[in-house]
Formats: sequence, C-alpha cells, structure tokens
Amino acid sequence: MQRVVVDSGYESEENYSYVDDSEQLSLFVKPADHEQKKKRKYKRDIVRRENMTYDAEKDEYTCAQGKKLQAAAGKKRRSETGYAQEVAVYECADCNAAR
Repeated sequence: MQRVVVDSGYESEENYSYVDDSEQLSLFVKPADHEQKKKRKYKRDIVRRENMTYDAEKDEYTCAQGKKLQAAAGKKRRSETGYAQEVAVYECADCNAAR
C-alpha cells in the first residue's frame, strides 16, 4: 500500500472518495482548519456545526441553546473535474420564526 501525505490544499470530499475507492492508497491530510480548531475561541463558538451535538438517527443537530436544526434542503454541487456532491442544509424552525 502506498501512503500519500499532502498539504491542506488537497483536502476535499473528492480526494477522500478517490482514496477510499482505492486499495492501493492511504491518504494523510492535515485539515485546513486544524490549527484554528485547537483554539479556545473556535471550540466555544456555538454557531459552528462541529460544536453541536448530532443525532444520526433523527438526522438533526442540537445547538448550545437546546434548539433542533433539521435538514431543510439539499444542494447539489459539481466540481471543475466533474465530481458531484450533495450537501444538506440544516435550519432551526424556532430561530427562523424570530427573523
């Protein structure tokens, strides 16, 4: 097995997918926001998805204020190389009503 180490510029779902489909490669990528994630300010930022609790069974996030964010829509993207990606957009019904 060939082990490939790359910088954060190669971090993408497309590259991870390519390597996952290959039995010949193992990829090591330092995430672009690795240094930021180690900082206290980042860890305490309640609007970041990474800092919310995710319930896979219900496919919803719970924010620091106890409100539920549910998948409201899906967006399709296509990269310059033709890689298709679908991204879920989550919204909080309680928070959106206040706007």
